[in-house]
Amino acid sequence: MILFHGDHDKKAELIKRAVEHREEDRLIQEYGFFEPMDETQAAEFNRPGMDGEKTDWQAGDWAGCAVGCLASPVLTQDEYRTLWRKGQLSEMSFDDASDTLRAEFGIDRALVHMAELLFEGLGKEDAQLWPEQFVRALPVGVEIGYDEIAEGLFDKPIEESLWADSDTIARAQQDGSFEEARDQLVAWLESLPVPSPA
Repeated sequence: MILFHGDHDKKAELIKRAVEHREEDRLIQEYGFFEPMDETQAAEFNRPGMDGEKTDWQAGDWAGCAVGCLASPVLTQDEYRTLWRKGQLSEMSFDDASDTLRAEFGIDRALVHMAELLFEGLGKEDAQLWPEQFVRALPVGVEIGYDEIAEGLFDKPIEESLWADSDTIARAQQDGSFEEARDQLVAWLESLPVPSPA
């Protein structure tokens, strides 16, 4: 899969989407992909936002993880609520989000999975910035899939890496390995040779 289908405008579109979702305070860890809240969830997530002001979540408001937000257009909460009440929006699964990012932006499922795992493992402030950092690091026109990741990023089989199991993930959250893994992924992505324009 060729990242952004070789189109710099696609990358700019996805960066803009990442920034807007962060600015709208829609990125939430340990919650789901991109889905409407019911009244209980809305009450649970009425919390200080990134700027320290209270966020007023209501039933029908939308929030989600890094992958869900990247795969979803940016609308106002009023627009989301209206579409939700009309039954025109439903919860987005990881598979839905992965399929959308692959089709629209050429991002392979393995890379999507890594981005999401890092988002969930990073501290809150780092996680809020991660979707934008991830997209900015992706080189336009480069082919990246499971094989390229396994060969280029890991010095051992991917199954033995940080990404492999929940025990490893829990240890990584405690010892700061997620920040190290984020930095490793970004450095590797930024080091990839970008094809010259034809």
